[in-house]
Amino acid sequence: MKYKLDKSAHSVYVLYYHLVMVVKYRRKALYSDDIRERLKDIVWNLSGELGIEVVAHEPADDHYHLLFRATPKTNLVNVANCYQGRIIPKTASGVP
Repeated sequence: MKYKLDKSAHSVYVLYYHLVMVVKYRRKALYSDDIRERLKDIVWNLSGELGIEVVAHEPADDHYHLLFRATPKTNLVNVANCYQGRIIPKTASGVP
């Protein structure tokens, strides 16, 4: 299996991160296709802001998987906080 290597001035790297966000109390909150599509749109829009590349993402009924590529300078805490802090209000605002 070959990886696409990223390069900087003094290093070569491949960094993939798997982030799993769980709905509080594991409720079945991501049940409808409308909610899932809205969630995917928000994730793609935020990835450009954060400077990451979304490789794969898949919502389930009670959690969300996100696989992304990043650079060594990417602030992972900021990525996780942005997704948790922005996805929940934006997704909930469009749901009755």
